[in-house]
Amino acid sequence: MIGERVLRIEDPRLLTGAGRYTADIGMPDQAYVAFVRSPEAHAEVTSVDVTEAASADGVLAVLTGHDYESDGLRTLLTPSSLPDHLDPTQPSLTSDELFPPPPALPIVVKRVRHVGEIVALVVAETAAAAVDAAELVVVDFETLPSVSNARLALADDAPRVWESGNLCVEAERGDTAVVASTFEEAAHVVRLSIHNQRVHGSPIEPRSALATFDTDSGRYELYAPSQGVHRFQHALAKALCVETTAVRVVTPDVGGAFGLRIPCSNEYPLLLWAARRCGRPVKWEGTRSEGFLADVHGRDTYCDGALALGDDGRILALQLDYIGNIGAHPLSSAVLSNLLRMAGPPYHVPAMHVRVRGAFTNTAPTSVYRGAGRPQVTYIVERLMDLGATAVGLDRVEIRRRNLIGPAALPYRTRLGLTYDSGAFADNLQMALELIDWDNFETRRSNAEHRGKLAGIGVANYIESPGAAAYERTDVTVRPDGTVHVVIGTQASGQGHETSFAQVVAGTLGVAMETIT
Repeated sequence: MIGERVLRIEDPRLLTGAGRYTADIGMPDQAYVAFVRSPEAHAEVTSVDVTEAASADGVLAVLTGHDYESDGLRTLLTPSSLPDHLDPTQPSLTSDELFPPPPALPIVVKRVRHVGEIVALVVAETAAAAVDAAELVVVDFETLPSVSNARLALADDAPRVWESGNLCVEAERGDTAVVASTFEEAAHVVRLSIHNQRVHGSPIEPRSALATFDTDSGRYELYAPSQGVHRFQHALAKALCVETTAVRVVTPDVGGAFGLRIPCSNEYPLLLWAARRCGRPVKWEGTRSEGFLADVHGRDTYCDGALALGDDGRILALQLDYIGNIGAHPLSSAVLSNLLRMAGPPYHVPAMHVRVRGAFTNTAPTSVYRGAGRPQVTYIVERLMDLGATAVGLDRVEIRRRNLIGPAALPYRTRLGLTYDSGAFADNLQMALELIDWDNFETRRSNAEHRGKLAGIGVANYIESPGAAAYERTDVTVRPDGTVHVVIGTQASGQGHETSFAQVVAGTLGVAMETIT
């Protein structure tokens, strides 16, 4: 059953409109929220006038950062560096002193640091009334110098996003001196600078939420798309100054995620706070344009890479220097940690040095997105391999074959400290070449040209550590009638978990998929 081609279990429900997404959920007597966002990349907020907005038809409340601060609520952003892959008791990047959670509330009080930051929110009887009233909020800004480029942000004369400076994190691995001397003596050295541009995940379902507060029990409840409700629960409890047991987070069907739903967004504690202040459920449905401004962004990393090779095409040394654009607020160190951790390719590299730096800029915060740093690592290493093949005069495939770690070298310890316990790298490469019919590609390219088409082909090898998150609980219940009920802690966001996990259970227990729920 595992690996067999089957029809997806969830598709009939989703394709016929029977899916239940956050925007589909409503409650009696719910109000609606619209956010007022900054048009400035960097500015002091000199005043927020809510007088006209508060008196508009249907408006229940207009709340500002001063209101949030007066209620004694706290910051939502609590970043930390991931554990080091060599010593889990230590952070992977730097000490916590260089990766602090700046005192930034989810709603601005004094200074905005990127376009789209929230400066006020309106609660009204209808969504239209909330949007109309939000346009009546008058915010005066005193524009400040800004910086959006991560390279430029690290210059001494760059505008400071935070008073402490624009360097958020920094770490390095490897031997600088050995790499430098190897490059001096190498027969061939190739260099490449790459910018992996900033991207937006743009899932088909924009962010939205429904928030409630029960006065009698003091419990909050949030319905929102996510990539894990427990992360939201802990973050919200800290921001609202309550125990985690006082916060319940529910994620129904999710229409795509791509990493941007991992961090708990600023809107969510504000919605719960508004529900408590107004004594009613409140709902927010984000627009696509809001998403472009205020969703978590991805990538935006620079890398200067260099590869030293001998005349025979053997790798002698590899050097990578990364600068990641953190944005205005640090949401996650995962991307930079992965850049450092996964920089060792499946090639034998005798000498290696990698440095990663994270820079604050006046842009929307970045976090994990489709690979979380791993694609950036693989891309520049494999591009360097292509350049190296040209410099040495070897075929692109042959230079890779010569440098792949062989079975006799396993377990293999990289110069960054990771150990590869297994791997059939050369066999994998050969299998891929045969599957793609690499040797006959030029014929296919010629045929494409005759049809007015362009065709290209590339080859790459990569390695990925499969483990990251903590263990989770799974309950499997076999009922007297032969049906099987499975509860897992993994949140689907369009991947077809209902089908894939049912296949695993069916294959393991030897039962039909139709008996599994």
